[in-house]
Amino acid sequence: MIGMSYAERLEKGLIACARHYAPRLVPPDWQQTGDYRRPLPELAHLLGGYGVLVMVGDVPPSLAAQAALHHREWVENYKGLYTLIAGVLFPTFRNVQAFYIDQTAAPPIVGLQGDAIPVIEMLAGYVTPFVAARQGVPGQNSAAEVELIGLMDMILEELEASDFPRETYKALRDNGAAYIRQILIGYTRQIALTPALRPVFGDSTQPTPPQVPPRLDATQGAPSFNTQTIAPPPPPIHSPTVLPPSVLPEEDRISLAPPPTQVPDEPLFKTGSIPVFFDSGKRDKGTRRPPVPNLPE
Repeated sequence: MIGMSYAERLEKGLIACARHYAPRLVPPDWQQTGDYRRPLPELAHLLGGYGVLVMVGDVPPSLAAQAALHHREWVENYKGLYTLIAGVLFPTFRNVQAFYIDQTAAPPIVGLQGDAIPVIEMLAGYVTPFVAARQGVPGQNSAAEVELIGLMDMILEELEASDFPRETYKALRDNGAAYIRQILIGYTRQIALTPALRPVFGDSTQPTPPQVPPRLDATQGAPSFNTQTIAPPPPPIHSPTVLPPSVLPEEDRISLAPPPTQVPDEPLFKTGSIPVFFDSGKRDKGTRRPPVPNLPE
């Protein structure tokens, strides 16, 4: 993918990810970039229904030397938020892993695969659009506390968690808001990709998460950042400190083999074969199972 534009890298990476996790989403006649005629954010949204969150984020040029470290801290906060929600609502489906879809150029394209599909859908449809719309200067929280609490209330409402005991619900909501706060103040700038499921705090005085944009042109570049000296972020409030790893993972991106002549009904490989940022750990047992997503038409 070296030498490709951001849009070309994104299309090729999304198709590669779909081949492994959701082969039905790949057009049978796809051969090269430009063959996918639908909006790329739409494909990223559909992948969420198969338990895969695709994210794009970058750091300012002044921090390029530490980019890998900041990317991992960014992804670890998303993994922590997923584990927090899934651990309470879907304890049997806490398994989550992160992997590079493409890191040959900036910005890197990252995948987050989780067994609890509804939680992945909430991250794709609420959290990532909100972060992309609200991020300000790294080290500063650009969203009010009431917004973060309100966002978590919306997510938990969608996941039908309102029947939990008050203390359990409050702890889940507040700790989830703390994770989102950490994502907002991090050094990695979220680039809008998956569209919002519905407007969030969409009055005329506040920006709203972006809706699905037109299909990215093959010559379009990724957003750039012009920043000044950035202060280190403060420690999280009411949330365990999430530290980045000290050892960098080996790079092993998804193979881009030619498309199959017939689209199989099942994924082509086991998810455990994908390189992960961290060991996903053992899955906890539980009783609550996530609903089965609708098959794409």
